[in-house]
Amino acid sequence: MYPLTGRFADECAVGVDGFCIGEPVQDSQIPLPDVRWYRLRHRDDYVAAAKLFALSPERELGAKPEDSCPAFARTAKLARAPVTKRLKDGTLGIEAAPQGTPMVGFALAPVPNPPGEPPVEQLGRSPRTAENGTVRIRLNPKVGLSRGLEAELVAVVACLAPSAPSRQGSVVLRVDLSSGQVTPASPSSDLLQRLQFAACRVDPNLPNDQLQAAAAHRSF
Repeated sequence: MYPLTGRFADECAVGVDGFCIGEPVQDSQIPLPDVRWYRLRHRDDYVAAAKLFALSPERELGAKPEDSCPAFARTAKLARAPVTKRLKDGTLGIEAAPQGTPMVGFALAPVPNPPGEPPVEQLGRSPRTAENGTVRIRLNPKVGLSRGLEAELVAVVACLAPSAPSRQGSVVLRVDLSSGQVTPASPSSDLLQRLQFAACRVDPNLPNDQLQAAAAHRSF
């Protein structure tokens, strides 16, 4: 925790030119954590992204921390490869350990892909890690089999903030729905980006009380 160096007046506009990874701060509009700290333009001071409302597209800041950030403030990714296991009830358990962020998202894409742009959907998102530093979620193969799928791609993504995936170290797995076998997958860059966004996205129509309830859970 660094000491406070100053304050801005309410509703003022500030310029920023990049971000580093830092202490999670609860977003002022969505009750989920944000680990991005924006660097004030032409200064070495930082302000929590969670406390700002963007007037310009956030993509202009890039998808990863600045190279000039301190070494400990450049990384938000998975600390290690996800662990998968077949559970007694037939579901597949997926466990991930994030580094530099408390939030992990999971997204799905069908195999085989239907004609046109492959659909993607969010499997779940955990806003906080469990006490042992991991996040767990379950995939039910019966659901995909009932839709005539052979397999599903599962993206495991570290999230910088609501609807802001980290581009560092995402993992995509191919799950054979009949056998439960899990192998690494390498989707196209376009599909990977869509999976990453789906994993971390926040539905703007989700009632605030549901978001608050999600934020209170330690893991899925």
